Amino acid sequence: PHLIDRKSCSMIGNSDECIAYLSAVYVPTIQDSQLREKAASFLASNEQTRIWNQKLNQLGHLVQGWCYFYILAGDMDTEGCLTAWGAFEPKVPLVHRLILRLFGPVFKSMMRLAFDLSSVEVRDKRREMIEQVLDDIDKTLSKQKYLTGASLSHVDITLSALLAPMLAAHLALAPKSRYANGRFTSFHGAFDRMRGKWPRALSEFEQGLVKRPCAKFVMTLYEEMRSKKL
Repeated sequence: PHLIDRKSCSMIGNSDECIAYLSAVYVPTIQDSQLREKAASFLASNEQTRIWNQKLNQLGHLVQGWCYFYILAGDMDTEGCLTAWGAFEPKVPLVHRLILRLFGPVFKSMMRLAFDLSSVEVRDKRREMIEQVLDDIDKTLSKQKYLTGASLSHVDITLSALLAPMLAAHLALAPKSRYANGRFTSFHGAFDRMRGKWPRALSEFEQGLVKRPCAKFVMTLYEEMRSKKL
C-alpha cells in the first residue's frame, strides 16, 4: 500500500508505518471527540495488535510464497500471474501492460528464484505454517467478534487483504470482484475465464478455506463493510 499525504508531501509505502502516521498525525486533528476516539481505537497499537500484526506479517509472506509456487510453476500458464500484475487492466499504463506481457516469462523465472519456489519441502512447510496461523485466527474468532475484541480494528482489515487472494473464486477474481473495491475491471470474472488454467491445489485449498470461520469472517467484512464509512 501507499499513503500519500499531499499536505506534507509525504509518501509512505509500509502498512505499519501508514497506520502509525495516521494515528499520530491525523487522529489528534479530528474535531468530533467521539469520532476521534473511534479512530484512535481502530488504529491503536498495543500489545494485542502488535502480536496480531506479527502473525499476519508472517502469514502474508507464507501465502505469497505458497501461492506463487503454483502460480509461477514452470508448466503453468502465465495468464494468472499476468492478471494479478495488471497486464490486462485498463487502469495500468499501456506501456507497462505491454512490457508485462512481453517479458512475463522472464519475470516469472526471476521470481521463482527470488522466492525459493523450487523446493517441495519449503512449499509444504509454508502450507503447514499457514494452517497453524489460520487455526489461531479461527480459535480467536470463535470467542469474540473481531480479532482484538468487540470492535473492528486495523488488524481485521489486514487479515481481509491477506486472505482475499486465496479466495480468488469468491472475492478477488469473482464475477464481481470485491478486490480494490472493484476498481480493477480485468479482475471481474477472471477466475471463470481461467477455470481450466488455475492451479488445482489453490482451488482445492480455497474449497476448504471457505468453510473456516476466518474465511467467513473476511467475506462478511467485504460484503458488509466495503466502502462503508466507519
